[in-house]
Amino acid sequence: MKELFKDAEKVGVRDTENFPTYFQIDSDVLFSRGEKNVEIMPIDEAVKKYGLREYLWKNIPKNKDRYTKIADENPTKGYFIRIKKGSNITAPIQSCLMMENIDSQNVHNIIIAEENSSAQILTGCTTRKSYCGRHIGISEFYVGKNAKLVFTMIHSWADEFIVRPRSKIIVEENGTFISNYINFEKVKDLQMYPSATLKNGAVGKMNTIIFADNGSIFDVGSELILNKNSKGEISSKVVAKDGNVVARGRIVGLSASFGHQECRGMLLSKNGAISSIPELIAKSELAELSHEAAIGRVREEALWYLMSRGFAEDEAISLIVRGFLDPELPELPEILKEELRKILDTAIKGL
Repeated sequence: MKELFKDAEKVGVRDTENFPTYFQIDSDVLFSRGEKNVEIMPIDEAVKKYGLREYLWKNIPKNKDRYTKIADENPTKGYFIRIKKGSNITAPIQSCLMMENIDSQNVHNIIIAEENSSAQILTGCTTRKSYCGRHIGISEFYVGKNAKLVFTMIHSWADEFIVRPRSKIIVEENGTFISNYINFEKVKDLQMYPSATLKNGAVGKMNTIIFADNGSIFDVGSELILNKNSKGEISSKVVAKDGNVVARGRIVGLSASFGHQECRGMLLSKNGAISSIPELIAKSELAELSHEAAIGRVREEALWYLMSRGFAEDEAISLIVRGFLDPELPELPEILKEELRKILDTAIKGL
């Protein structure tokens, strides 16, 4: 287990008895440890215990695309997490989905934050070795009235991996859902487009931070569907060196609501590419929606300033990229921010 957790550290998951944790490698669940107010178990056990008819495949159709069909027909477990009503969970809830030998890991996850609860979940998805593999992750989130859930996903794959997360989130009245997706490592092809429906007065934030190198292809985005008095924000920060990134964003205002999306991109070489595709749809004259995007290269004045201070050019570029991608997300506890900074430092070393 110590060696497995050492590999899991690159996605922020740590070996500690203080955090509720779920750990799966290939199709085997090594352990699922909850606490008094947090229930954690493999999804197949949850189906036997609760049935889950009101949750399982409720928001994501089984036939949505070929990957949802594969996950339905050839499941390899996944997790069930329930944060109980009225509880405030201060320690991060951890989950790790790791691959080592299996060709395709097809997991289905159900996450429920009951009414008036509050929690942070850190999920890390990674592989122990470089080989040709595929990860399909179906995740359905249910955030209750006045509940708050911060969900941080960190990916660390390999150059022959195809990754297809499929996520849908329902946020009930006055609830809050914050998503942080972070990937600083190479991957062959990753496509994800989580969608969140915000009920009356709910708040949703979708943050994406990506460093694309070594021929990686990312097609990533988020969708927010806004109802009365709900507020939504989509934010992406992307650095492309030798990778290709398409950053999408879609906000739909169904009623009086507020939505904003922002994309910031930095190109480090002519072999990289970034496309920003924002989409705003107002279905009510009371919806207030906006977007802004900026893509550029490393500013020469900043580069020259650091070099005049004694830094070599590659060191100066690394410092600029680090500052640009620094995961300074106000919703995260400092202990998790420090883990993310360590991962970032490793990823950009040698730029």
